[in-house]
Amino acid sequence: MNYSPVAIFCYNRPTKLVNLINSLKQSKESNETVLYFFVDIPKDGRNKMTENILNFIDLIEDFKEIKVIVRDENFGLAKNILNGIDFVFQNNDTVICLEDDLVVSENFLNYMNNSLSIYKEEKKVWHVNGWSYPQIRIFKSKVVIGKLMNSWGWATWSDRWSNHTNRSENLISSSDKKIRRRFNFFGLSNWEQQLIDNDKEKINSWAIFWYQTIFLNNGFTVYPAGSHVFNDGMDGSGTNSGITKLFNVKLSKSVSKNFQQIIKSEYTNTFFTLFFYIRFKFYKKIRYLIEKK
Repeated sequence: MNYSPVAIFCYNRPTKLVNLINSLKQSKESNETVLYFFVDIPKDGRNKMTENILNFIDLIEDFKEIKVIVRDENFGLAKNILNGIDFVFQNNDTVICLEDDLVVSENFLNYMNNSLSIYKEEKKVWHVNGWSYPQIRIFKSKVVIGKLMNSWGWATWSDRWSNHTNRSENLISSSDKKIRRRFNFFGLSNWEQQLIDNDKEKINSWAIFWYQTIFLNNGFTVYPAGSHVFNDGMDGSGTNSGITKLFNVKLSKSVSKNFQQIIKSEYTNTFFTLFFYIRFKFYKKIRYLIEKK
């Protein structure tokens, strides 16, 4: 098997980066894996935190190769990720992407590499999720197809990414109501607002535009039945993330191996995703009423 390189995006959280690397080392495929580190720096230049990160990276072992790209100015998360993915694709056909606040299961690299291999020629599949919505499953080894992407530990192919040329223009708000509702997952979420907030420069998010590209190309996403990624950044330390435990999941201990062959949304996954967003919408409404009161 050709093992995909892993792009890791870091900024100012060396402790969380240590946790990520320690979890990656648990994968049997780690010694066949090349790591690319894209290290962003503060607006006022490299500081002690930056040096701590670089010193730690310098000591990392148990991987095939380590490549480090240190920014010479502050890129910000979105630019760092987009530029980093483009850089990896100069010499590779696939990439697995991780931010420094994630923790992965011991079978994460196995799942990712198998997914990239199995769905390589399935051009309708654009994205591989490492994280999945909480689900009650008898068989945790299943790998299924859905429509929503998630940026917490993910992967894609260079030929799909080459279509992602629009990285800043909102193409959804001018669409009809039916398309906008579908973009917002039956109206249960409001991802269109993220596009609007980017227009207004309230936020600078890259992932919503990648989702927009997948959506407009009627692309599909791969999900593990049991999540191989835990987001440790929902404690307020991450960019564009708040503080919540709603997205917490238990890392899967199962090897993902039963891959869905028919490229269409799997009903059980859709059901649990619907249930999650109904619950999430209710939670936000209650929180709003409490704060207002």
